[in-house]
Amino acid sequence: MDFEIIVRKKEKGEVVSERLIKKVEIKRAETILELGFRHKEQIGIIGAIQDEYIPLQVEKISEKYQNCPRCEGKTKKNGMKYTDYHSSLSDHKLRIQGYACRCGWQKRPTIHGEYGTSVHPDLTKMQGMLGAKMPYK
Repeated sequence: MDFEIIVRKKEKGEVVSERLIKKVEIKRAETILELGFRHKEQIGIIGAIQDEYIPLQVEKISEKYQNCPRCEGKTKKNGMKYTDYHSSLSDHKLRIQGYACRCGWQKRPTIHGEYGTSVHPDLTKMQGMLGAKMPYK
């Protein structure tokens, strides 16, 4: 028997795409180490799922730039910007659509520019707690 972890994107109830994240053959664990997924595998699974999910959220950031905030005219696409994002268990390089207007306004959004940081608060908390436990020399 096989076990599959699949990410499925749906729009209006219809499957748009699927991606196989992990496929494993189900077998009896001979040792405790073989029971479930190892830590590195778990992080890989979460990272792969985030790689599918976060770009969909990033597309929603661009929606607020469909109209110019200066003149309220319709904007046009103006190149792609690559931006880094550091979640608690994985790092991601994301593409965000840039926009420009006839009036001269331009926007090339970044994660840091939109949220004030490119580091998820859970990661900042983990780093702070770990740093507090370590002596400074």
